[in-house]
Amino acid sequence: MLFNTMQYFVFLPIVVFIYYILPQRVRYVWLLAASYYFYMQWNPLYIVLLFFSTCITYTGARVIGRLNAACAGEAKLLPENRGGGVNPQRCALVISFFQRLPK
Repeated sequence: MLFNTMQYFVFLPIVVFIYYILPQRVRYVWLLAASYYFYMQWNPLYIVLLFFSTCITYTGARVIGRLNAACAGEAKLLPENRGGGVNPQRCALVISFFQRLPK
């Protein structure tokens, strides 16, 4: 499915309509499923690539969230240790980004 086809012009309004009907807590799941469907229409093998990319991004975001929570508690206990050293959140972001690059 390409962006300039009639199939896409039917697909997009349906996805948007259903998105606004659904409760907010499940909207992201609908968009993820619609995205997977869209990419599978072009080449079904891309579902594997998209799934692994989604997993890596999700895991990276979870790691960054945990590091933010851990560093926030640490900063309250040791305010003098805040400025130096390696930023673990940035390291997790860079690792997550480079994992998705083609080899």
